[in-house]
Amino acid sequence: MADEEVLQIPKSQAIALFEGLGFKTAKKWDCDKLTEKINAIEEAPDEPFDDPDLDELMDNLMEAEEAVVFDDTDEETPEDEDDEDFEEKKEEPKPKSKKKDKKAAKKEKPKTKSKAPAKKNGESIDQITLDLLKAKPMKLEALHKAVCKKFPEHDEEALLRTTKRRLTGHLANKFGVEIVKDEKGTYSVEE
Repeated sequence: MADEEVLQIPKSQAIALFEGLGFKTAKKWDCDKLTEKINAIEEAPDEPFDDPDLDELMDNLMEAEEAVVFDDTDEETPEDEDDEDFEEKKEEPKPKSKKKDKKAAKKEKPKTKSKAPAKKNGESIDQITLDLLKAKPMKLEALHKAVCKKFPEHDEEALLRTTKRRLTGHLANKFGVEIVKDEKGTYSVEE
Protein backbone atom coordinates (compact mmCIF):
# COMPACT_ATOMS: atom_id res chain seq x y z
CA MET A 1 0.00 0.00 0.00
CA ALA A 2 1.38 3.43 -0.94
CA ASP A 3 2.03 6.01 1.76
CA GLU A 4 -0.94 8.30 2.01
CA GLU A 5 -0.49 12.05 2.02
CA VAL A 6 -0.93 14.08 5.16
CA LEU A 7 -4.29 15.84 5.13
CA GLN A 8 -3.77 19.62 5.32
CA ILE A 9 -6.59 21.41 7.17
CA PRO A 10 -6.93 25.20 7.43
CA LYS A 11 -7.14 26.46 11.02
CA SER A 12 -10.53 28.07 10.36
CA GLN A 13 -12.00 24.74 9.20
CA ALA A 14 -10.49 22.87 12.14
CA ILE A 15 -12.03 25.37 14.57
CA ALA A 16 -15.41 25.08 12.82
CA LEU A 17 -15.18 21.27 13.05
CA PHE A 18 -14.47 21.33 16.79
CA GLU A 19 -17.20 23.89 17.39
CA GLY A 20 -19.56 21.56 15.51
CA LEU A 21 -18.42 18.79 17.88
CA GLY A 22 -19.24 21.03 20.87
CA PHE A 23 -15.78 22.35 21.82
CA LYS A 24 -16.46 26.01 22.65
CA THR A 25 -12.82 26.88 23.40
CA ALA A 26 -11.44 25.71 20.03
CA LYS A 27 -11.01 29.35 18.89
CA LYS A 28 -8.32 29.76 21.53
CA TRP A 29 -6.25 26.77 20.37
CA ASP A 30 -3.14 27.24 18.27
CA CYS A 31 -2.33 25.12 15.21
CA ASP A 32 -0.25 22.63 17.23
CA LYS A 33 -3.05 21.96 19.71
CA LEU A 34 -5.62 21.74 16.89
CA THR A 35 -3.39 19.25 15.05
CA GLU A 36 -3.01 17.16 18.23
CA LYS A 37 -6.75 17.20 18.92
CA ILE A 38 -7.78 16.51 15.31
CA ASN A 39 -5.47 13.47 15.11
CA ALA A 40 -6.98 12.19 18.36
CA ILE A 41 -10.42 11.89 16.74
CA GLU A 42 -10.90 8.17 16.26
CA GLU A 43 -14.54 8.00 15.25
CA ALA A 44 -16.95 10.32 13.49
CA PRO A 45 -20.07 11.41 15.33
CA ASP A 46 -23.22 9.38 14.72
CA GLU A 47 -25.19 12.40 13.56
CA PRO A 48 -24.07 14.38 10.50
CA PHE A 49 -23.20 18.07 10.86
CA ASP A 50 -25.56 20.82 9.74
CA ASP A 51 -22.82 22.00 7.37
CA PRO A 52 -22.06 19.59 4.47
CA ASP A 53 -18.50 21.00 4.28
CA LEU A 54 -17.88 19.78 7.84
CA ASP A 55 -19.28 16.34 6.92
CA GLU A 56 -16.89 16.23 3.98
CA LEU A 57 -13.98 17.33 6.17
CA MET A 58 -14.83 14.62 8.72
CA ASP A 59 -15.00 11.99 5.94
CA ASN A 60 -11.58 13.06 4.64
CA LEU A 61 -10.22 13.03 8.19
CA MET A 62 -11.53 9.49 8.81
CA GLU A 63 -9.78 8.29 5.64
CA ALA A 64 -6.49 10.10 6.30
CA GLU A 65 -3.56 8.56 8.12
CA GLU A 66 -2.59 11.90 9.63
CA ALA A 67 -3.76 15.49 9.51
CA VAL A 68 -1.95 18.78 10.03
CA VAL A 69 -3.64 22.09 10.78
CA PHE A 70 -2.07 25.12 9.12
CA ASP A 71 -2.69 28.77 9.89
CA ASP A 72 -4.84 30.31 7.16
CA THR A 73 -4.96 33.76 8.75
CA ASP A 74 -2.62 36.45 7.49
CA GLU A 75 -2.68 38.58 10.61
CA GLU A 76 0.75 39.84 11.60
CA THR A 77 1.32 41.30 15.02
CA PRO A 78 4.31 43.62 15.40
CA GLU A 79 6.82 42.50 18.01
CA ASP A 80 8.12 45.98 18.69
CA GLU A 81 6.04 49.13 18.25
CA ASP A 82 9.21 51.14 17.60
CA ASP A 83 9.78 49.08 14.47
CA GLU A 84 9.89 51.25 11.32
CA ASP A 85 7.50 48.91 9.52
CA PHE A 86 4.92 49.19 12.30
CA GLU A 87 3.23 52.27 10.87
CA GLU A 88 3.04 50.67 7.42
CA LYS A 89 1.54 47.48 8.82
CA LYS A 90 -0.92 49.47 10.88
CA GLU A 91 -2.12 51.46 7.88
CA GLU A 92 -2.64 48.49 5.55
CA PRO A 93 -6.35 48.06 4.87
CA LYS A 94 -7.84 44.82 6.07
CA PRO A 95 -9.96 42.77 3.71
CA LYS A 96 -13.60 43.77 3.90
CA SER A 97 -14.95 40.28 3.60
CA LYS A 98 -14.01 37.00 5.19
CA LYS A 99 -15.08 35.30 1.97
CA LYS A 100 -12.19 36.97 0.16
CA ASP A 101 -9.79 35.74 2.85
CA LYS A 102 -11.09 32.21 2.51
CA LYS A 103 -10.80 32.32 -1.28
CA ALA A 104 -7.23 33.59 -1.05
CA ALA A 105 -6.35 30.93 1.53
CA LYS A 106 -7.94 28.26 -0.63
CA LYS A 107 -5.82 29.30 -3.61
CA GLU A 108 -2.63 29.40 -1.53
CA LYS A 109 -3.11 26.30 0.58
CA PRO A 110 -1.03 23.21 -0.20
CA LYS A 111 -2.55 20.50 -2.29
CA THR A 112 -4.50 18.02 -0.21
CA LYS A 113 -6.26 14.80 -0.87
CA SER A 114 -9.23 15.07 -3.14
CA LYS A 115 -12.41 16.08 -1.33
CA ALA A 116 -14.45 13.61 -3.35
CA PRO A 117 -14.68 10.06 -2.02
CA ALA A 118 -12.17 7.70 -3.60
CA LYS A 119 -13.33 6.14 -6.83
CA LYS A 120 -12.49 2.88 -8.53
CA ASN A 121 -13.68 2.34 -12.07
CA GLY A 122 -15.86 5.43 -11.70
CA GLU A 123 -17.61 4.24 -8.52
CA SER A 124 -17.22 5.98 -5.17
CA ILE A 125 -16.95 4.33 -1.77
CA ASP A 126 -20.41 5.77 -1.08
CA GLN A 127 -21.97 4.15 -4.14
CA ILE A 128 -20.27 0.79 -3.63
CA THR A 129 -21.33 0.70 0.03
CA LEU A 130 -24.91 1.46 -0.95
CA ASP A 131 -24.89 -1.13 -3.76
CA LEU A 132 -23.56 -3.82 -1.41
CA LEU A 133 -26.31 -3.09 1.12
CA LYS A 134 -28.99 -3.06 -1.57
CA ALA A 135 -27.78 -6.44 -2.83
CA LYS A 136 -28.15 -8.05 0.59
CA PRO A 137 -28.30 -7.00 4.25
CA MET A 138 -24.89 -7.24 5.92
CA LYS A 139 -23.24 -6.88 9.28
CA LEU A 140 -20.60 -4.17 9.68
CA GLU A 141 -17.71 -6.66 9.57
CA ALA A 142 -18.88 -8.26 6.30
CA LEU A 143 -19.55 -4.88 4.71
CA HIS A 144 -16.13 -3.61 5.79
CA LYS A 145 -14.41 -6.66 4.25
CA ALA A 146 -16.32 -6.20 0.99
CA VAL A 147 -15.40 -2.51 0.78
CA CYS A 148 -11.75 -3.34 1.55
CA LYS A 149 -11.73 -5.83 -1.35
CA LYS A 150 -13.04 -3.11 -3.68
CA PHE A 151 -10.48 -0.56 -2.43
CA PRO A 152 -7.32 -2.53 -1.49
CA GLU A 153 -5.15 0.59 -1.81
CA HIS A 154 -6.92 2.20 1.19
CA ASP A 155 -6.00 1.71 4.82
CA GLU A 156 -8.34 -0.87 6.38
CA GLU A 157 -8.76 1.05 9.65
CA ALA A 158 -9.65 4.23 7.76
CA LEU A 159 -12.15 2.28 5.66
CA LEU A 160 -13.72 0.87 8.83
CA ARG A 161 -14.22 4.41 10.19
CA THR A 162 -15.55 5.51 6.80
CA THR A 163 -17.96 2.59 6.62
CA LYS A 164 -19.29 3.29 10.12
CA ARG A 165 -19.82 6.92 9.20
CA ARG A 166 -21.70 6.03 6.04
CA LEU A 167 -24.00 3.72 7.96
CA THR A 168 -24.77 6.34 10.60
CA GLY A 169 -26.14 9.09 8.41
CA HIS A 170 -23.91 9.94 5.46
CA LEU A 171 -25.62 7.62 2.95
CA ALA A 172 -29.05 8.70 4.16
CA ASN A 173 -28.19 12.35 3.57
CA LYS A 174 -26.47 11.84 0.24
CA PHE A 175 -28.81 9.33 -1.42
CA GLY A 176 -32.08 9.87 0.46
CA VAL A 177 -32.26 6.29 1.71
CA GLU A 178 -32.65 4.96 5.23
CA ILE A 179 -30.06 2.57 6.61
CA VAL A 180 -31.67 0.30 9.19
CA LYS A 181 -29.89 -1.89 11.75
CA ASP A 182 -31.82 -4.85 13.14
CA GLU A 183 -31.42 -6.50 16.56
CA LYS A 184 -28.78 -8.89 15.16
CA GLY A 185 -26.60 -5.99 13.99
CA THR A 186 -27.41 -6.45 10.29
CA TYR A 187 -27.70 -3.32 8.17
CA SER A 188 -30.12 -2.97 5.25
CA VAL A 189 -31.49 -0.24 2.99
CA GLU A 190 -35.02 1.07 3.15
CA GLU A 191 -35.92 3.45 0.33
